[in-house]
Amino acid sequence: MHLKIRDHGLVANPAVDVAIGIDEQGQKSILAINSGENEGAKFWLAFLNELKNRGVQDLLIAVVEGRKGFPEAFANAFPDTTVPTGIGPLRRNSIASSSDQDRND
Repeated sequence: MHLKIRDHGLVANPAVDVAIGIDEQGQKSILAINSGENEGAKFWLAFLNELKNRGVQDLLIAVVEGRKGFPEAFANAFPDTTVPTGIGPLRRNSIASSSDQDRND
């Protein structure tokens, strides 16, 4: 997501990435919040290594949309994780068929 921030009188719109995890019981947790100038393979590898350093041991599946370098970073940090491509339309279509109450979760 992009946020508007004011820094020394200037307004900027940095990209902010939020990693949300869902455990085996269906409990959601925010794992990390990060922002960076350049979102390439090095950025994502550092982001994933931070998750590992904070105690994340394994990831089953990662849902991302169009992030350059992300699949390569996952192959290095969490090699057994499934990183499907083109998940955006699938996610939007599945949300469209869910009830309004379930969409906000």
